[in-house]
Amino acid sequence: MLKFKPDFLKIDMSYVRGIDTNPEHRSIVRAIVLLAHENGIMVVGEGVETEQEQLVLESIGVDYSQGYIFNKPSPVIEKRDDDKTHHYTI
Repeated sequence: MLKFKPDFLKIDMSYVRGIDTNPEHRSIVRAIVLLAHENGIMVVGEGVETEQEQLVLESIGVDYSQGYIFNKPSPVIEKRDDDKTHHYTI
């Protein structure tokens, strides 16, 4: 990680799904967040679908979240009226 230092590290949705009920997922994500933050890397949680998942990610220290709870994905080439950049900080 030190040779190539990314700005962000994205946690796969397979760890985010059910994080509110799965202590193993919480433990893994907590370790990832700790390692990333100790190296100055921000963490993004991918695939957040419920408020409970969002609250757990927030309590663990995940910096940003993405998922259906915020907005459904759309094709890049599709022009939408609400075409704005959204950053959701936890």
